[in-house]
Amino acid sequence: MKSKWSIIFFFCMILFSGVVSFPHASHVLANPPQSPNQVYFMALPDIPLMPNMKEVEDQSFVFDKAEGKVVESVGFLSATSSQDVFSFYQDALQNLGWKAMNNKAFSRNNEQMTLKIEELPHGVQVRFRLSPQPLPMSR
Repeated sequence: MKSKWSIIFFFCMILFSGVVSFPHASHVLANPPQSPNQVYFMALPDIPLMPNMKEVEDQSFVFDKAEGKVVESVGFLSATSSQDVFSFYQDALQNLGWKAMNNKAFSRNNEQMTLKIEELPHGVQVRFRLSPQPLPMSR
């Protein structure tokens, strides 16, 4: 009987230590099946890379905090316009359940995604920032 409680205790310690984590159910349901040919950002696994876009991995980060996760990923695409990039991601994000808040900000569940699109001499850089939805200001 003692070994049964030891095993239960062991699994509880693993679960609550953060070694094993389970995705939030609403996040799983919001993600449609991914196309086998589509490439996604490593830190944002449900955000597709635009065709011919390369992820700039050394500019990405993930930060967990009590209010939620903050993630930033950067993509670079040569020989295109910032408007083409914005149109692609406006459609892609809305198809993934994101709602447009303003020109380059989207919300889904309790998160927001902002896009910073910058035309550079050799192409377009896109910075994606996922963060918890800001709480409304109280009066």
